[in-house]
Amino acid sequence: MHINEIRYPIKYAWEGQLIQSTGMFLGGGEKLPGASIGVPMWWSEEQLLGEQWRPPDPATQRYRCRYGLVRFAFSLRPNENQKIRRAEFTAYLQFKPDGGQPIFNGLFPQIVTSEELGELRTGIGPDFKFGPTEMAATTVSLKQTAPVSAAEGKGQSIIRWSFSMRPTHPIGGQQLMYAIVELPSGMPSVRVVVHLIADVTTNLGPVRGFLPKTEHAALGWALN
Repeated sequence: MHINEIRYPIKYAWEGQLIQSTGMFLGGGEKLPGASIGVPMWWSEEQLLGEQWRPPDPATQRYRCRYGLVRFAFSLRPNENQKIRRAEFTAYLQFKPDGGQPIFNGLFPQIVTSEELGELRTGIGPDFKFGPTEMAATTVSLKQTAPVSAAEGKGQSIIRWSFSMRPTHPIGGQQLMYAIVELPSGMPSVRVVVHLIADVTTNLGPVRGFLPKTEHAALGWALN
């Protein structure tokens, strides 16, 4: 199977404008950039491995972790005379402490320099890790348009991608990110919540933009 945004189009769950931490828009009639948050898309381990997938042994199923792939998406639309210097996208898994801890077991893309921008590809094999595309059960491709200065959180329940502006590569438009999720035995699903902030240069100086607090509760989904 091959995954990209053409075969699996993005559906946006929220579209609006970033706001300052005070909850107010900029003065002087200027507004912060527009933003959109995509609905995370989920692929189960059966879908990822296809014919290579085998049902777990009933004798050991209760001890076996489950895996899946999730895609995140957001877009930023700076206004005239604005520049987005940095953007940070965060996703975290919500779980009950007594039910085991789900984690993100892999992130794609990792750090991407200006010279590496363009189409990026990776593969997913029976070990449920990102790796070479040769002989992979599933391949993933995306068009990377902004440098990634950090991709953090592998092995944890919180992950973060940071995008940094370069003179020839401003931040704007759509960004896609993928993560492999590991669910502990007995956990049929997990809830993921996302957040986005952006450091913006405006006519009135540098401003940090956030998603409206009223939208936080709506930007969570069950992955199953």
